[in-house]
Amino acid sequence: MKKPALLICCLLSSLCAFRAQAQIQIAATIGPQIPVGEFGEVFKPGIGFTATGRYLIKEKFAVGLNIGYSGFGVKDLDDYKASFVPVTVLAEYHLDLGKVKPYGGMEMGLYRYRVSYKSGSIKETSTETYFGIAPTIGATYKLTPKFALLANLKYHNIVGDEESSGAYVGLNFGAQYSIK
Repeated sequence: MKKPALLICCLLSSLCAFRAQAQIQIAATIGPQIPVGEFGEVFKPGIGFTATGRYLIKEKFAVGLNIGYSGFGVKDLDDYKASFVPVTVLAEYHLDLGKVKPYGGMEMGLYRYRVSYKSGSIKETSTETYFGIAPTIGATYKLTPKFALLANLKYHNIVGDEESSGAYVGLNFGAQYSIK
């Protein structure tokens, strides 16, 4: 009984020690999503958006959570649509070059894959969930102490069976707001 209480106290103490440098950021991005590899042979480029919450533990290291949506059409079959809804955790390393802050990171988590068909009154949908990773590089440009523009490039790699695994590249642009 004392060990969990001691563990919680240690965790809270370490968070308080980081508090001087800690910062919470929220961001939103939108941009083209380009299928690559075998996935690109079947699907047309689409659009995607992402909402991100990130916590800077140290000045240069952040952890966080993403939720997004990427939609694609199917080549030569206008009645079919496909989409991924990624829910991922992230870890990032940021460089401080003044107003410009480049970063690199890795995201991993669950990707909900959905394919739908609609023709007249007939509608069919298939949904599966797979694991995926997304290495990311990007940069923010600070406009004010709390507001920045951002751009990033993500390579989403979804691990599924032969028919549903895929990869796509997102070129995303957006804004970021720092709470502290």
